[in-house]
Amino acid sequence: MSCMGEKPETEITELDCELADISTNSQTEIKEFDGDLVIFKREDGRSRSFYARIKIPDNKGKWKKFSLNTSDPQEALILGKEKFKELQILIKHNISTDTHKFRHAAKIALEEIEERVKEGSARPSDYDYQRLIPKFVDFFGDKHITSITPADIRKFYTKRANEVRKLRGVSDEGQFKLNRSTINNYAASLARVFDVAVERKWLDYKQVPHLKNEGTATKRRPVFDETEIEKLRVFFSKYTRLTTRDTGREGEKSKGGIKNRTLQVRKFLQGYTNFIIETGVRPGTEMKNLKWRHFIPFTEGENKFFKITLPTGKTGERTVVARFNVLEGVLKDHAKTFSDLQSMSFEDILKLDRFVFRLPDGSWPKDLPGAFERALIRAKLLSDTMGQKRSLYSLRHTYATQALLANASIHLVALNMGTSVYMIERHYSHLKVIQKAVEVSAGSGRLLRTGEFGQKLSEILG
Repeated sequence: MSCMGEKPETEITELDCELADISTNSQTEIKEFDGDLVIFKREDGRSRSFYARIKIPDNKGKWKKFSLNTSDPQEALILGKEKFKELQILIKHNISTDTHKFRHAAKIALEEIEERVKEGSARPSDYDYQRLIPKFVDFFGDKHITSITPADIRKFYTKRANEVRKLRGVSDEGQFKLNRSTINNYAASLARVFDVAVERKWLDYKQVPHLKNEGTATKRRPVFDETEIEKLRVFFSKYTRLTTRDTGREGEKSKGGIKNRTLQVRKFLQGYTNFIIETGVRPGTEMKNLKWRHFIPFTEGENKFFKITLPTGKTGERTVVARFNVLEGVLKDHAKTFSDLQSMSFEDILKLDRFVFRLPDGSWPKDLPGAFERALIRAKLLSDTMGQKRSLYSLRHTYATQALLANASIHLVALNMGTSVYMIERHYSHLKVIQKAVEVSAGSGRLLRTGEFGQKLSEILG
């Protein structure tokens, strides 16, 4: 029976017959818009879905092909026409009709930044972009840059907030949000990638997704003052005095005692805490891969220092400088937690290709933030005078505060902490002594106030 004979002629159109033919594979394609749009099925029959082929005007006969992801002929025709009209709008506004993935734009953005860094013309924000854009690549990667929506960006921030929450040891997911300042930094980095796409006409500026910053207002970072630092040190000296005799048999818990591993974690935490206070190093990755051989003593004038190479971290490999006479005691005490190091000289220990911060069995503590929180609760130091909860990161902020209170140079503190001058000024602007910057190594009792050393330190860190 013919197509026209299936229903009254007044109800049948030529298109009805074409759709009927293509759905039964007796016809392989439908042409619309003077043949510039072709709806078709694959001749090899490997897919039941329809495809659209659209001719690009004034482009030497170039066609673009799309999968319509439907086996329904009516729906395929509707989708094909919509795709055709979308393409016409892009062409009218001189926007590229090629689809580009987010990673393509991000790669160009990072290459441009790297070029400015090599030329010495990089802006402070460029270093933030270098650090943050790869995080967006990990999340958006192969997603077409024109298909990223505000909802997608919101998902990224939610994921990132959870990562930071876990890093800081915050257990309640609902009580944690990224700071507005942090989101602003991410938004600026993401905008740089979209700028690349707009500049290359991969999308129109009106297509760039925008999202309201719903982060929390930046608060003053919780720190420990000098009295509290001393109180914390005295507490740890008692907190780590328990021996395996308190546990009955080794590794077992007895009445009123603790497990041997718990004691080991406490001793680990003691050295870990003191090290961050004296260096400002970020807890976590920066310390996890630190080895004894990464500590290189050097002398400048009458003073001795450590040049410390941090192999991995938030900003990649970087260098830290600390006063030798301060850090030597911290490292020697920590080395005593390893039975095989107790008979070695300190000079020989510093030659070891072995991780510094590990438990005696070579493992890394499972819940370090939680262990630190429990210690602070026992020491009655969990919250500062403003009621803000302290964490391992409070030790890093304590280093910065103590250094600045001791008239440290903002520039050198930023270098030694692996952050920007802008971040130091923004988070520690309440310290009036920031305006009295002088050349310095860092911290109370760790100061060297000579411009000559400050220049030397800049060379080492820079």
